[in-house]
Amino acid sequence: MGVTDDLITHDGFNLNFESNHFTKIPQLLASLATTDGSDPAVLRYNNLTKDGTQLTAQEDQSFDEEINHTTERASFFGIQGSDLLTGTQFDPLVANSLDSQVGFNAQDPIVV
Repeated sequence: MGVTDDLITHDGFNLNFESNHFTKIPQLLASLATTDGSDPAVLRYNNLTKDGTQLTAQEDQSFDEEINHTTERASFFGIQGSDLLTGTQFDPLVANSLDSQVGFNAQDPIVV
């Protein structure tokens, strides 16, 4: 889990996970943490391994044709495991746990 420096562009950024942190390829949740520049962009990752991945800011072309994007920061969270991941729903408005649990298998897609 962490936030990158302001170094992610259309050219890509190599994100290295902490040494020996994962023994297998993790599930990865990541998103842009900043909105620099006038053109919108999304975060893409490629070549995910147990040691790291490459992050790229892919710029939208609805405003103009060029795809060069300024530097951005990204937040990321890696999870390793093969069994059912469960958690308890939490309502921050009343600061207590709800009565139901949620879970997914490692093969299920992750939507944030």
